[in-house]
Order: sequence, then C-alpha cells, then structure tokens
Amino acid sequence: MNLALEKAEVAIKMHNSLSEFADKYDYFIIDLWGVLHDGQAAYPKAIAALESLRKRSKKIILLSNAPRRAVKAKETLDRLGFAPDLYDAILTSGEVTFEYLKNDRTGGKKYYYIGPEKDEDILNGLEECQQVKCPADADFALNTGFNHFGDGMETKQPETEECLAARIPMICANPDRVVVRQTGEVMLCAGLLGEFYEANGGEVIWFGKPYESVYEKCLEIFGITKSESAKICAIGDSIHTDIAGANNSGISSTLVAGGILSNKLGINFGELPTLDNLEKTCIEEGDRPTYIIPEFLW
Repeated sequence: MNLALEKAEVAIKMHNSLSEFADKYDYFIIDLWGVLHDGQAAYPKAIAALESLRKRSKKIILLSNAPRRAVKAKETLDRLGFAPDLYDAILTSGEVTFEYLKNDRTGGKKYYYIGPEKDEDILNGLEECQQVKCPADADFALNTGFNHFGDGMETKQPETEECLAARIPMICANPDRVVVRQTGEVMLCAGLLGEFYEANGGEVIWFGKPYESVYEKCLEIFGITKSESAKICAIGDSIHTDIAGANNSGISSTLVAGGILSNKLGINFGELPTLDNLEKTCIEEGDRPTYIIPEFLW
C-alpha cells in the first residue's frame, strides 16, 4: 500500500481499547514483542486482554518475527505468565525458515551464520544443514540479527560484507528492523542487515511479516479460506511489518501505539497520538492501520 504524500480517504479509527471493536471479528493474529511483552516482562494489561478475547470464543494465533523456533517462543510466554489456553497456536518467522530449509531440495545446505549465540540452534534437527566458518565455503547466509541491545550496524556489517563478496544468497529469519523494551532500550534486528544486503546487490529470501506466505499459513491454521479474511484482525506495533502484512493480505489491522513507534508518534506508553502525528507517521512508513489503540488492553 503506497500512500505517496497523500492522506487516505478513510480515516484511521482511534480507540481506547480492544473492547470497542473486537466483536466485529472472529479471528485475531497478534504480535508478541511490543504488544504482549518486551522480552523481559508482560505488558500490564496484555494477559487480561487475551482472557477477554478467549471468553468471547475468539480464535487467536500469536504471530512473531522472532528468528527462533515456535517452541522457544512458547517457553518465553510460559515464563512471562501467558497460559497456553490463551491462544490457539504460535507461529514464528524462525519456524517458517526451518520448514523452508527442511523441505527445500533445490539448493546447497552449507550455511554461514550471522546472529547471536542464543538463536544459533534455529536449524537443530536438520542434519543435512551444515554450518561453516567462512562465507566462501557456504551456499547461503542465515541471518538472525544482532547479539545485544545497543549493538550498532558495525558489529555485523563486516561479516555481512564478506557474504556479499562471496555472492551467496541470504536467508533473513526476521524482517523486523528494531525491537524496544518498556524501558525504551532499542535493539537492532535482522531486517536491517537484510535491507543492507539487498541495497548492496545481494539476494535476500525473507520469512515472516509482512510477506503473504505467513498469512496464508495463518489461514490454514484457522481452517478458513481467503474469502473469509474479513473476519480477521491483525494486531501489532510495526507499520512496516504488522500493518503492511495485514493490508497486503486483505486483513483488518490494529496498530498498538505504545510499541516501537511511540517516539515517532510523540507519546508516552498508554497514550494515543495526535491525528497530525499519526498521519505523518503513516505517510513516512508507507501504510496505515484500520484502528489504533494506546496499548494492548481490553
């Protein structure tokens, strides 16, 4: 969806909570980091909001651009107090990456890994995939992002440039550019490295939001067809991934203002932006949500 420099004819609906519009939908696709939690703690009203949706028999898929298997995302949710009965399924970009490499029979299986040690097990169980130490020996690069909060591009750019020089494709297991904690700390994500790779002539294979394949997988899990997409609402804090992905798939979308865009929107957590700041941000980001709420709450 390209706004160019013009405002859309249909205004974004600003709401104080999910309760004001949730009953229009039967199915929800909900982001994790920035909506339910920040990697360390649940957002204050997130668990209660999920409980309210479930009391109304809503079907819920938790869809994350986390570059790790779904079982690891579940472990984090368990630790933060999100009971398994609050959702129907978890799907991560890391899981989709794993399935792609598991089923792909066309390319080589030697890969050079770019990312933190904690996500290096993303391909565990794929015995045919072999990690190598030098990009020149690899068939592809596997990008899961940066090591620590506060790390800059310079921490990963040299090895990314080595992969470019080796002319190998990059698999990006997380299209996100950044994530933010409730404290305001920012961590760069794999999507920035993927964008750098493409901008410098490299080939990137992307998995996760905003790419349509992951939404097709959600329809499959829900057990519905694309003709029923009007019954779905996707909720996230990124226009670049969550909102753009929903829009591209014909799904209603809800922007959580208190996530990664809070500084750009000029708000504190729990606040809604001014219409002018909202419109300016949507134009800059190139997409717009159906709704906006201050945080994930009922």
